[in-house]
Amino acid sequence: MSKELMERELFYKVVGLASIIHRELGQGLPEHIYKSALIQELKENNLRFELDKKVDVIYKKTTIDTLKLNLIINNSLIVSIISNEDLKKQAKTTMLSVLRLINKHTGLLLDYSHDTIYYKRVVYKNRKAKEMQSAF
Repeated sequence: MSKELMERELFYKVVGLASIIHRELGQGLPEHIYKSALIQELKENNLRFELDKKVDVIYKKTTIDTLKLNLIINNSLIVSIISNEDLKKQAKTTMLSVLRLINKHTGLLLDYSHDTIYYKRVVYKNRKAKEMQSAF
């Protein structure tokens, strides 16, 4: 199976799990509650993940700070959970910056602030990722 197909399947698997969580818990709870529920679902579905991974922020070849990533699934999908409508635009911009900084291509924003789960696939487009983009 190609890497692109595996990443697409992972994306939709996580969206499905997020939908299950939304049906059970509803909307508007604090983000950490949805994150805990998603972690439980990932464990039950035998998906590998990393929590609160710290990555260096490099500026002019010097580490200037660290950034904490909430959730990385299968070392490829960066997930951010929001439950406040006002944060949606900022979350997308932040996700794009994070993807660029850590040289990953796909992020998933899960928005629990509505009566149904909203999700957004965020893709960092660069020369290396161009070929992958055409697969979706």
